[in-house]
Amino acid sequence: MTMRIPKTLDIISSCWLEAEECVRDYVLSRGWGAGECNITWLFSSEFRSRVENLDPQTICNAFATDMKHEFPEIPNRKIQENILGIGATVTFHPVHVEKISGGDFGVVIARPDVIYRDNNTIRLKSKYVGLLAQAKLKKTHGVFKGRGTCRFTNKQRELYNERSDYLAIVFYKYTDEQLKSLEPFSWQICADLNLKETGKILRSGNPRTGMTSDEIIHSLGGGKIGTSDSLTIEQLIIPAVDYHLVIRIGWPDDGDDVRLIDLACLRESNRERQVIKLGYS
Repeated sequence: MTMRIPKTLDIISSCWLEAEECVRDYVLSRGWGAGECNITWLFSSEFRSRVENLDPQTICNAFATDMKHEFPEIPNRKIQENILGIGATVTFHPVHVEKISGGDFGVVIARPDVIYRDNNTIRLKSKYVGLLAQAKLKKTHGVFKGRGTCRFTNKQRELYNERSDYLAIVFYKYTDEQLKSLEPFSWQICADLNLKETGKILRSGNPRTGMTSDEIIHSLGGGKIGTSDSLTIEQLIIPAVDYHLVIRIGWPDDGDDVRLIDLACLRESNRERQVIKLGYS
């Protein structure tokens, strides 16, 4: 069972979309012609800032709502005891890592997952889901006459088949001759697409099954896209260098340790409180 956390992901997605809007505003006002690296760096800075400045109580309330929906038998007071906040770190691959991984940056969401459940016990542990993303810049205005065409590098083509299951393309698209107007980010998930099909999508600059950033956050957080293979995440999506993006949701003081919720103990406590309330000894 994967614990669903839509309310919490809504907040993370809002931070992401606000960061995108800020990047578009910056490019429009004074960042004309920003390239892939510039846009990615600007976005990462804005996203990190917004997550770090979130009201902790807002995150706790959303996470409590998600937990209550998943585990209605757990009292609100017990849920609150298990919520200590949300954290996020934002970093990105340097060029030499891109040559190894075939991606521009990694996006990882760590979210609570149920590893065991019976009538008496629920055990939760952090589960990581990662997506390798390649940023491609597209200049759609007719004046460029093909100069805005997106293509894979030789290294990206070489690695495509072994990476496609957890690979996505994120398009940065200009719509004007002055390179001032950026569209919202659009995404193409590469799973189930061969290299030739993805190449056609790149050249057109139009995702076949385009996803918004909001859909990406919710799909990755829900485990519908990306990979949960720990070796792949550790070696390719979160390499040993400091260039990746991690959105961590859970209990930061516990790290990835198993968190136990004893339902039998909760039921006994409820019975004891009921006896006291009724005036029995």
